Amino acid sequence: MRFKLLAAVVGIAILCASVATAAQAKKKYPTGIHYLNRSLVSPPSRDTVFSGNLRSPKRACLQLRIVSGFQNPGNGFHSFDIVLSSSNGAWAVRGVVARRSQVKIVVPRQRHRHFVCKRASIILPATP
Repeated sequence: MRFKLLAAVVGIAILCASVATAAQAKKKYPTGIHYLNRSLVSPPSRDTVFSGNLRSPKRACLQLRIVSGFQNPGNGFHSFDIVLSSSNGAWAVRGVVARRSQVKIVVPRQRHRHFVCKRASIILPATP
């Protein structure tokens, strides 16, 4: 009788521990990068501005996210700008980009107390 009672108590304790662990699991929300345009800053500057918006079903995944711009002139990707997105998810990176280089826009994963905003990246084709 004592063995059955002890087994039942242990079983209930294991069940409660597994439910508590499942309740602590963080919800994950996707992040998307919407690229709007590429524009050249007026001469004599050789700066190029890339702009767009972040998209996510969770509004907190749009606000103040780190957005990094990388270029690949042929020998790997190198960072040219790092900015924070606006409260609505708008972003713009600016830098001197080689004419025939690919550009990669990256938004890293961001952890919040009860949820996680997933990482996102896009590669823009080289311009002729």
